[in-house]
Amino acid sequence: MKKKFLVPLFAVAAAVVTLASCMKSNQSTACTNGLTLTQDKAAIDSFLRNNGQSAQYQFDDQASAYYAILNPGSGANKPTADSLVSFHFETRLLNGTLVDSGSTQAGTPAYKLSQYASYGRPLGVQYALAMITKGGSVSLIVPSSVAYGCNTVTFANPIPANSQLIYNFQLLDMAPSSY
Repeated sequence: MKKKFLVPLFAVAAAVVTLASCMKSNQSTACTNGLTLTQDKAAIDSFLRNNGQSAQYQFDDQASAYYAILNPGSGANKPTADSLVSFHFETRLLNGTLVDSGSTQAGTPAYKLSQYASYGRPLGVQYALAMITKGGSVSLIVPSSVAYGCNTVTFANPIPANSQLIYNFQLLDMAPSSY
């Protein structure tokens, strides 16, 4: 009886040791040269001032991001986390370089807004779309200290370390959740 129990136990132990030896250790060091929110805000304020957009954007202390409602939309309701949505977005650096863009599937909205937010991409999607109704558009400027910090990230194009990002969203359609 002891032999029948020990053989599977050794097999499991060997499998655990083999898998553990294959796992990579994360030896990367934490970045220490990131910008503070104060430094980011100074850079963004300068950008907005130089482009004549200071009056258009507001800073939201809770979200730690700037926003501008470009078009409030024509719908009666704003989406909630459970609303089904379809939208278009683009992400740019402050210098105008396009780093990412996309649209959800055309046609009837199929996924909850909270599902896109849980993927973390695009950044700020739930916050932004909750401000507008169908057909509306909103722009966010996200400080690097809130976004990717001192890490370089690549989507369609690379986002350099310490980059403040402009996200433009357009809510194409929305519907109440059916599930």
